[in-house]
Amino acid sequence: MSTVISTLRTAPVSYGQRLLWLLDRRAGAEGAGELNERLAWRIRGPLEIAALRGALDTLEARHEVLRTSFGAAGRSLVQTIHPPSGVALEVADADAESGDAAPAELVDAAAGARIDPAGAPLRAFLWRLAPHDHVLALVLHQLITDPRSSALLAEELGIAYDRGRGSARELPATAWQYADWCEWQSSSLAGMALRELQRSWRAELDGASFVALPAGPGEGAPGEKRYERRMLGSAAADGVRRLAQAERATPLAVALAAFWATLHEATGQRDLAIASLFANRRPEVERTLGLFVNMVVLRGRISPRATLAELVRSTAGMLESADRRAALPFHMLAPNLLGGAARGGARAEDVVFQFLEGEPRASALARMHGLELAPIERQPRRARFALEVFVALMPDALAPVVLYDAGRIPGAWARSLTDRYVERLAAL
Repeated sequence: MSTVISTLRTAPVSYGQRLLWLLDRRAGAEGAGELNERLAWRIRGPLEIAALRGALDTLEARHEVLRTSFGAAGRSLVQTIHPPSGVALEVADADAESGDAAPAELVDAAAGARIDPAGAPLRAFLWRLAPHDHVLALVLHQLITDPRSSALLAEELGIAYDRGRGSARELPATAWQYADWCEWQSSSLAGMALRELQRSWRAELDGASFVALPAGPGEGAPGEKRYERRMLGSAAADGVRRLAQAERATPLAVALAAFWATLHEATGQRDLAIASLFANRRPEVERTLGLFVNMVVLRGRISPRATLAELVRSTAGMLESADRRAALPFHMLAPNLLGGAARGGARAEDVVFQFLEGEPRASALARMHGLELAPIERQPRRARFALEVFVALMPDALAPVVLYDAGRIPGAWARSLTDRYVERLAAL
């Protein structure tokens, strides 16, 4: 189990942090809170603020990344890990008379302010609506978190709060701190190991083409996010699982194969290279907070005569090899490793496919004894990618969501793509 370091120290940053740092520098003050991650709940019941403060301080001491600042050292970016000093929880009274919209507006205002990476990466806010009615928001810079880390933070907040009130619940042991992982990544992605990963990428992307999306114009402003949501019942969810089991594949392989078949119909392309975000975690960092997620390119080759089952089998094999390459972020590849993939102006991150199975939203994971917590979910207003497909497989439902940049993609095309994909999933 890692120990708490009580002195100031520096460490290298990860490859993913380098990219986000550049994005933060380019956005500057005008970027406001675009690189902020939020977790927020409405809390009803006898909340003990002292126990909440103690829980936040416990997590800050436990996870170095929550007390890490970033800055340049010569030509390099480094992270500086500070000794525990406690989390500044801002407590204020708020008017609850305006109804349910007020809590979301409070969170939006707090999360909309830019976090300077040179300072504290975590902000905590608590608004008192009534004696037993509060809104809690945690706002983190994306330099220190990813979806899995946010889920861990929410889970551990509940455990630490309960422990502060006398519970015997234990926080699971951690093995590595995030800086340990950054040092491991720096040493492992060098020399022969780096060249082997680059060779593997080159072989995979040779002759590939990214997806040529419709030329537009869209019906909204550039960057305006719109979405198409669908909900399928237990029959479709069970169908995905049955086909995965029959082909000795994962439900992800089934959902992705069905999407590739749909994308082939919509574009006419038989070679489809798209992006996905991989968790990229070693066993040592299962309980560690930090930015681990990497963008990985997934390449699908469509044969006109192939059945969906055959496409699932080939997709499963592709996912296994992609997982082995996931240690090297796609954005760190040299341009000459892309082969023909980048021709024509298309980019890997134009189309991103995400899959979630059996895990609730991060903001729903916090559990505090004696309190009722309702997550406050707010979707960012701007589209992260031109087209993002998100599929959630739950025990009794299958929920595909297509998010798209309304300034680039016509709404009719996005709706048609969604409907075709849903029909294919429902047919399972």
